[in-house]
Amino acid sequence: MLTGRHRPFESLRARILLAVGLLALVAIGATGMLVFGISAATTDIARAAAANRRIELLGNLAARVGDYTLSALHPVATPAVADAKLTLASTQVAQAFGLLEGALRDALADAPDSLGESGIDARLATVGRRRPPFAAVAREGLPLVRARAGRRAGRGTLRVVLDSFTAVFTPRLDGLIAEERQSSL
Repeated sequence: MLTGRHRPFESLRARILLAVGLLALVAIGATGMLVFGISAATTDIARAAAANRRIELLGNLAARVGDYTLSALHPVATPAVADAKLTLASTQVAQAFGLLEGALRDALADAPDSLGESGIDARLATVGRRRPPFAAVAREGLPLVRARAGRRAGRGTLRVVLDSFTAVFTPRLDGLIAEERQSSL
């Protein structure tokens, strides 16, 4: 039945061109999906790395507070030595607070949605509320350390001041670390 009219895709050439065109579209679609997947994975990895960095900064803050406590409780020979040790330790705690707050502000700016924003904002507020109590401990602790320089007197009162701070600080710090671990998942 040759009529002189060709039906579309009857020729081998047309069929091959159609197959090549479909393969090209599939390849383009697969490439787009691959790029999208890599982009999503890169974003997830960056968020997890940032959360891990914040966990490290929380650990650093805990270590600096611990250093301050040890410096305050360690006997010193003179008030000048006590001033130098506690001033250095207090400065390191302030720097640790600043680094952590900066990392949380960066995370707040990069938050993917309002739920993530509110969680980070709450952690930032919690960290901010821990700074004034530490400043109060530093103000109360320094005179106590000076008074007991060179002798054992005043150690009990200093312990009470430090214990009252750590009794509130430690559970909140543990909570912040748990929240950051959860946010990195």
